[in-house]
Amino acid sequence: MNRSKQLAVVVAITAVIVTGCGQNNNNLNHTAVNNLPSNNSSSNEGSKGQNEPSVPPEEQAPTEEQIEETNEIQKQITFFYTDTNLMNMYRVDGEITAESKEELPLKALEAWIAGPEQEELVSLLPSTVEVLDVSIKEDVAYVNFSENLLETNVGSGGELFLIDQIALLMNQFGASSTQILIEGNMRESLMGHVSTNQPHPAPNPEDFEWLPVEDDPSMSVEPTDPDAAPAT
Repeated sequence: MNRSKQLAVVVAITAVIVTGCGQNNNNLNHTAVNNLPSNNSSSNEGSKGQNEPSVPPEEQAPTEEQIEETNEIQKQITFFYTDTNLMNMYRVDGEITAESKEELPLKALEAWIAGPEQEELVSLLPSTVEVLDVSIKEDVAYVNFSENLLETNVGSGGELFLIDQIALLMNQFGASSTQILIEGNMRESLMGHVSTNQPHPAPNPEDFEWLPVEDDPSMSVEPTDPDAAPAT
């Protein structure tokens, strides 16, 4: 009887021990699972990265056109034009823009051919005349025009005004005189009135008045009929 009781006690103790070990294993497994990184943590980290401010992109390099625009050169120029009667020559302010210093004389001549903005003044050359090239050597400007310049009809007084205006314009680029060429060739005369077989010295710009101010009647230049024949 005592032996049976002892055996029952041993079985009971063994059952208690086994049950306790099982509970410990469950606790260990639960702890291990809790210690694993969760998907929510990864998502939070990803969201955090998305919410961070983005690094500003590097500034784009300037285009060739932008570089050319920033490299443009501007120059204040005094243009000379005659009144519509071809009686007097006047000075007016202007501005030209070129891509290089060497191109400024060419741009000045092209702007001069385009004509004045003032109604009281007139260009002596038609807009179809082209400046083929310009060079300045030893204080002499060589201005090469297209052949249709020879078709201009402005009379003897207008021809002298024309040559003076070109020389005065080139004088602002360091040329004391100007040799006019037609298609690369020197001519005895452009229109038969003034010799052009040698460089023409620039006259004194101070000999010519600035365009009269409009609100001063005593200094006004009376425009004439543009269809009227020029004085000869």
